[in-house]
Amino acid sequence: MSPGFRLGAAFLLAALVAMLPVRVAAAPAPAALDRGLQHRLEAIARAAPGICGIAVRNLDTGRFAGVATTDTFPMASTYKLPIALAVLRMVERGEASLDEPVRLRPADMNPDVSELTQRFPRGGADVSIHELLEQVLRTSDNTACDVLIRRAGGAARVTGELRSLGLEGLRVDRREAEMGNDWFGLHVALDSTWTAERLRAERGGIRPRLRGHAARSFSHDRRDSSTPLAMAGLLERLWRGELLPAALTDTLEAMLGRCETGPARLRAGLPPSIRLAHRTGTGGTWENHTAAVNDVGVFTLPGSGGTVVVAVFLRDVRGPVAAAERTIAQVARTVFDAWNAPE
Repeated sequence: MSPGFRLGAAFLLAALVAMLPVRVAAAPAPAALDRGLQHRLEAIARAAPGICGIAVRNLDTGRFAGVATTDTFPMASTYKLPIALAVLRMVERGEASLDEPVRLRPADMNPDVSELTQRFPRGGADVSIHELLEQVLRTSDNTACDVLIRRAGGAARVTGELRSLGLEGLRVDRREAEMGNDWFGLHVALDSTWTAERLRAERGGIRPRLRGHAARSFSHDRRDSSTPLAMAGLLERLWRGELLPAALTDTLEAMLGRCETGPARLRAGLPPSIRLAHRTGTGGTWENHTAAVNDVGVFTLPGSGGTVVVAVFLRDVRGPVAAAERTIAQVARTVFDAWNAPE
């Protein structure tokens, strides 16, 4: 088994112990590798239709397991979580407010996955930061995402905010529109004033050979990427109350709990009664090859089972997206069964 496929237990233990516990449990148990779960997750990853990375941790018992936890994967729309975190940090400092209106500009309107673009195809409306956050986390609205990045001062400022919090191993580099253009192989100036209609038309005119080359390159681009361990660490520190004040932590957690995307992923692997707060991400598909299929989130086991953070990333997915979604659901079910069983 290659070193990139399975992280050594000692290194993973040290990395996870370094995540200081504050909020979920007053005195959590020391970190301990769950070897049985580790082996089951490795088997799931081997059978996955793409390269699979997993990181899971029970915040109350300290048990953890993972596969390729320090390998890099495209975040796709899971990167909207750290973007939302950066904006809420601005709210905390008084540099923004949740009810602050932000003007939608024509160039903000994204042609893909956006209720805001459907409502305001050429912009011209004022939308509050709260609504932008709600849209970006609930429906994965790409226009809302790009407007939030703009309000935060740009992608580099978002990554700088993450670093100021001690969050390493994940980075935000581009707006959604830029990522989409890179996947299509369309080169547009950052200050382009193209509308959503123009951008859609230009993307549609890219030659298939160029599109194929761009799509193959996309999943290996280290921009807008994360390791499973880094994303699990962000979720853990958020749930422990380390990243935001209590009220803003509750706001972000509640929005993640209303996520409507990816019902066949983590959600499908858990009993309906289990509350899940999560954010999905999906890359583009070209010639039966998808750049990324991801889901990251937090759920609580029944009784005193504990709170679980889980990050599942797949890149270079071959075949239907549904097969990758079944892999993610299988991870959730396997973790639930392993840690919900009586001691």
